[in-house]
Amino acid sequence: MGTTADKLEYLFITKEQIKQAIIAKGVEVSDSDTFRSYAEKIGLISGGGAGGGNFEKYHIDQEIDENGHTTLHIVDITDQTTNNYMVGQVINGNHTTLYIVDL
Repeated sequence: MGTTADKLEYLFITKEQIKQAIIAKGVEVSDSDTFRSYAEKIGLISGGGAGGGNFEKYHIDQEIDENGHTTLHIVDITDQTTNNYMVGQVINGNHTTLYIVDL
């Protein structure tokens, strides 16, 4: 990356990638928004982790049975619906596989 044109193209692509990541997190970004405004928009992203979702509207209970199996009860606070997931892991040497099964 040597010329000024190359550096500007790289910056333009980076700006577009950041814009798309912000949009993927549920925050609106228009073509007229300045690059400098992206910092404020990033601050508007709520939740956490991968993938998005509004975790503030959920209550999560964890239950571990006598065999050590973990079940997560995820309750949507807004309408009181509950989704149940079985969570487990398999450890093989230095690798751990986490699995989540919709019950």
